Amino acid sequence: MKKTAFYLIALATLSIAAVSCTKDEAAKGPQFRISMESASSKTHFNGTNLYWTDGDQFAVYDANNSRALYSAAAEGDQALTATLNIMDGTIGDGPYTAIYPNSIATASPSVVTLPAEQASVAGELTGFPMMAVSDNEELSFKNPCAILKIHMQKSNISISKIQIATDQYINGDFTIDYNDGEPTLTRTNSTNHTKVTTLTMANPVSITEGADFCLYLPAVQYGYFLLKIYDADGNILSKSFSGLSFGRNQYRTLNIPESAINFHPGDLTGEFTVNANDAKVTFSRGNLYKNSNQYYFASKQYLRTESNGDQDHLFTWTSSMQTSYPPQNGGNQSWRVLSKDEWQYMMKTIGGRTVSFITPSHTYTYHFLAAKVTKENNSIVNGYILFPDVFYWPLEESKLPVANKFGSQTLHWSNVPVFTNYEWQMLEAAGSVFLPTTGKIELGTAREFGSGSYYWTSTGNTSDGAYSIRFRDGASSPYYQEGRTDQWKCAIRFVKNVQ
Repeated sequence: MKKTAFYLIALATLSIAAVSCTKDEAAKGPQFRISMESASSKTHFNGTNLYWTDGDQFAVYDANNSRALYSAAAEGDQALTATLNIMDGTIGDGPYTAIYPNSIATASPSVVTLPAEQASVAGELTGFPMMAVSDNEELSFKNPCAILKIHMQKSNISISKIQIATDQYINGDFTIDYNDGEPTLTRTNSTNHTKVTTLTMANPVSITEGADFCLYLPAVQYGYFLLKIYDADGNILSKSFSGLSFGRNQYRTLNIPESAINFHPGDLTGEFTVNANDAKVTFSRGNLYKNSNQYYFASKQYLRTESNGDQDHLFTWTSSMQTSYPPQNGGNQSWRVLSKDEWQYMMKTIGGRTVSFITPSHTYTYHFLAAKVTKENNSIVNGYILFPDVFYWPLEESKLPVANKFGSQTLHWSNVPVFTNYEWQMLEAAGSVFLPTTGKIELGTAREFGSGSYYWTSTGNTSDGAYSIRFRDGASSPYYQEGRTDQWKCAIRFVKNVQ
């Protein structure tokens, strides 16, 4: 496909060349002369261009809100011109409303749907939203969003995806107010919004020479802004910011210097306080499991063995879990298992850690939630979702379970919320930890597989006993049980101290 660059530092007029049309084309709708504003007249885009591409698609609406699909045809290798050819639909007289790209358009010219995933390659931005309103066939496109450019200095690493988690809803349906050429977006009352946007790459991008990654966001003030960068192995580099302001039709750069590009293999990003001295930990990205005499963290939090009797996810207790079961994909970090008292401090709502569970209308103190999570293959796993010390609910508030599902009601797996795989991905991106039901092995027999969980603590009691944290059907909250170290096998979830 031919790409025609336009720079963000100056107004570029896209003149429609004089072309002939068939009678059928003329009957379907007019051709348009279009212009585009700059992202900023005071800055440059650091040598990186945005592109018109042959086949870029526009939605155009007439005075009766009839909609037609138009397609751009670039003219010349470097010419800043394009022709809009009507592809489908029929429109009549103006005034006209136009939306780019067509993929964000809806049945109404006043509503667009910002996607939760943006696809791009290094140095390019795909589908930067633009809108135009006109009484005639001269359309002046304006930009309601802002551009974020993440500049990563050179490092011997490859990037597979980037996520943004914020305190604001940044995708879903938004109403457009064209506001005399200064368009703004306002969230609608639909339930498809989240506070997480993901930038995906078709293939991991090497940054051995440095690289820029670009995406667009609603132009608002962000009180909380979490940047999560994933390498090709799924390891995460996270940076949090506060008080970031994005103006309409502007971009800003977040620089990640080489010295700060430090991926920690195996760990998640949510922080959990585990004692009264404010010590904090992060969890491993999955439960421990064994494969051919080697130990690994599961690649997904909800993964556990799928058949009764298979013991690859269950282990005997030892006084040093990391030494006995060193994770191959955990780097050289000091992984450990929480003590009985640390588990208790982290989980209990009175006399334990302080949790700020924040929604647009309330701040709660929810510590955990019994729930079902849907896997990518649509099977469902029971488990507990743990919320970090600071947690911004990433979904619509209408999807927040009622209060008595947050640990205060006797647990019955038939009466807990079920999250789709997509919803779980949003919860995980915001910092949640999931402890899937694992069952246990007692005297060689699998028990409570899929309905209860037993996670070892590091606290031994006698020469042949140690404590595990247990949650199961019929209990109102997690509790502790002493298990025989010579007879039991339980799950292990590692943590590491936050430095």
